[in-house]
Amino acid sequence: MGFCYSAYGLCCDFCSADHTTRKYVRKLACPYGYCQSWACCDQCRALKKHMASSCTPENKTHKEFCKPASAEHDKKEQQKQNILNEGYFIRCAALSHGVDKVKVIFRNKDDLEKAAFMTHAAYDKIPLGITAKLEDYEINFMAKNTDIYDSEGMEVKA
Repeated sequence: MGFCYSAYGLCCDFCSADHTTRKYVRKLACPYGYCQSWACCDQCRALKKHMASSCTPENKTHKEFCKPASAEHDKKEQQKQNILNEGYFIRCAALSHGVDKVKVIFRNKDDLEKAAFMTHAAYDKIPLGITAKLEDYEINFMAKNTDIYDSEGMEVKA
């Protein structure tokens, strides 16, 4: 989500005021770096409207929602980094190829890539949001050239 601007500058996300009706409208970031920033005027800031997380409709505060969510995200990123440090290739992209074929791109810590072709059913066994390794999949065949634009037709059996 972006910020709204009028001819006079940034608009408040809560009352839509701009610099013609309020003295200050400024961007306020999530203190945990998890959710998006708010644009908030001085009056809405005094009412502490900016204290609610932009990630939840229940108006939970940043401390209630963003702090644990940020900690969980950091934990997942550390696990992902540990897998990369062990030398594995992890899933970074997928391209659908026809009715029942998916090309999945895997990358290691040195940014080297491998591509594998598999069925949609094999790909869907591991949900998004989980760090998946190349070895976790049932691969139909590998691509010799991993450049995602040039590898079609350059396939070899794994």
